[in-house]
Parts: sequence; structure tokens; C-alpha cells
Amino acid sequence: MKKIKIYLLVIIAISLIFTGCEIDNYNEPNVFLTGSIVYNGEPLNLSNNEVTLQILEEGWELETPNYAYVNQTGEYSFLTFKGSYTLQFASGQGPFKPNQESISVELDGDKVVNYEVTPYYLVRSANFSTSGQNVAATFEAAKIITDASNTIQTVYLYVSKTSFVDKNTAIATATLSGGNITNENSISLNVDYPTLVPDQDYIFARVGIKISGVEDMIFSEVIRLDI
Repeated sequence: MKKIKIYLLVIIAISLIFTGCEIDNYNEPNVFLTGSIVYNGEPLNLSNNEVTLQILEEGWELETPNYAYVNQTGEYSFLTFKGSYTLQFASGQGPFKPNQESISVELDGDKVVNYEVTPYYLVRSANFSTSGQNVAATFEAAKIITDASNTIQTVYLYVSKTSFVDKNTAIATATLSGGNITNENSISLNVDYPTLVPDQDYIFARVGIKISGVEDMIFSEVIRLDI
């Protein structure tokens, strides 16, 4: 009886070793799907990693979607396997309307796929200046979807010590409610920032628009300001 038990234990151990080897031999993802969220071919400036793109592998009805996070310059990157995929935004994602509900992609190698959208608003003609420990900004809030009921809720000026600039990294913030904007073609904001510790001779800034009924914001480019 003891010999039979030992024999069975050996068989089980060998089975576990081969199962482990099979798991170790699975291929790792080796195909990059990259691209940008664009309007008329130009990437949009967004809040870093707050807008997500859903990526679903076709042929799997109940598959949970994967998510690619979009960075502050509108770019995304996703590592996966070769196959057929569908790209789409979840309802309510982004300060824009997608130009098409979804995009089908056949991946047989690395591929760049841009997703064309139409933003509710764009930040245009943004200019920044510094005086002492004050940053001033002027810009235009250009309404792109003119038939939309969405209006400006608030505009923001963010100042940061790093090139990542949004509410999460700001060391100083100025706001102006949409109801107090008298001319969307010429909006002005300014804010004092604290003494920088450790000291540095530059800061970063950008302005953003929060649209009523839309969670995510649209921004200007990040600007480095020497101080």
C-alpha cells in the first residue's frame, strides 16, 4: 500500500511540473497598439491618465475590455497579442464626441491607430507670462460643437513644478466660472505661486476648460516658463 501511495505522489508531482512548464511556455504579449486622440489630425491636450480607451478582442462575447490610458498629450499605448480588436470609448469618456462609435483593428504587428473625435471646446491662442511669483494667462475658448447645449462651467489656470500639469500636480490654481466670462474670445486668469522648495528657475503652466455635464477637461499645451 505504501508503494502505491508513493507511486501516486510521484505521478502527481510530475504532472504539476509539466503543467508549470506549459504555463511558463505561454507567449507573452509582443504587439504594440499606439496612437492619439485627434481632432482634424491634431492630438488633443487632456488630463493625464483620466481618459481611457476600451480595447476588446473580437470573437469573445463576454470578454471584459482592456483599457488604455490616454496621457496629457492625447497619446495611448497598449501591449497585446496579434488578433482582431475593437476600440471604443465608454459612455461619457472625454471632453469630446467620437466621430465613429468604434474602430476595428487587425493586429499582425505593431500598429498606429489614431481615433478622430470632435471636442466640445478647444483652447486657442494661449499666452503665458510671469512677474515675480505671479503667472498670468490669456486664451480663447473656441466652441467647436456649436449645436451642443454644453456650456463652459469653469476655466482653470494650473501652475506646476513638473511638466505634468493638472489638478493633481498643481502648486497654484486660478479659476473663473463660466457665468463670469464676458468674452470667450479673450479670457484672462492669473495666480500667485508659493516659494519653490527646493529652488528651481522654471515652472510649467497650462489652462483648461471644464464643460458643464462633461467630466473630463480640455487643455492647452503645457508651457515651460523661466522665472
